[in-house]
Amino acid sequence: MIKYFLTLIFISLITLQGQELLKDASFKKADKYWFMKKTNEYKQVKESFKKGIFSTETKHSSEAPYYFLLSQTKLSVGKYYRFTFSIKAKGEGDLSVCYRNINDVFNKKPGKKGRKLAIMGLKQTFSPDNTWQTYECYFQAQENPTSGYIDCLCLMMGAYTGDIQFKDLSLEEAQNPPEIKNVKFGLIQKK
Repeated sequence: MIKYFLTLIFISLITLQGQELLKDASFKKADKYWFMKKTNEYKQVKESFKKGIFSTETKHSSEAPYYFLLSQTKLSVGKYYRFTFSIKAKGEGDLSVCYRNINDVFNKKPGKKGRKLAIMGLKQTFSPDNTWQTYECYFQAQENPTSGYIDCLCLMMGAYTGDIQFKDLSLEEAQNPPEIKNVKFGLIQKK
């Protein structure tokens, strides 16, 4: 009987731990689960995915959504989530993270005129520096207003000039999120 209760407690503890919601948080299958969205001015920029680190170097800056990395991520509307990542960047400008919708780039479906792009709970901008820093974001997932568009988590780099590296990405349901004053955009803080 004691073994039964110990097993039940052990299983309960395991299920209470956060489950990773990113399909490829360490970039092992980047070509399958991650997509680089670029406008023409960023077509020559190269990226690499090595040893769990995403790296790129931009020679100029423009608008944040002109150059970004995304992963399709379907979250439950109304639930709270915690997204953490480490970043090191040498250069100048701002980077952004967001949870938004977009045309289905993984299946090469083009966007249609009149379809609404929307932020769905997270859009935060920050200025990194040349040492590894860990950030955590909290947000409440909101409904995708456009049928046929996918939900995705984005790392926007178009407003930054210089070297950028991301690693240790994690997305999980937040058990006890801090107070989020602006539910539309979530919050970001250094760990």
